[in-house]
Amino acid sequence: MEASENFITIKKLSFPSAAEFYKARLEASGIECFILNSTSVMPIDSAPMGGILIKVKKEDKEMAIDIIKELDKDYLNVETSTEEAES
Repeated sequence: MEASENFITIKKLSFPSAAEFYKARLEASGIECFILNSTSVMPIDSAPMGGILIKVKKEDKEMAIDIIKELDKDYLNVETSTEEAES
């Protein structure tokens, strides 16, 4: 994996299973990504602690956002909030 400064946060989530779902779909589309903070969460909503972060390469940002928007719309029936948050 490349240095972390080449990656940006593309999605914040509360639960490890949801993060794994997004990661699998991004990787299936050829986007290299990784999950940050997945082992430090309690079995409760981790959003107040900063959440679980999905990071992608900067050059894959637009494609990743499109995929996340579709996943949110089709599978979760929610509007997407993809704020870039450098960590």
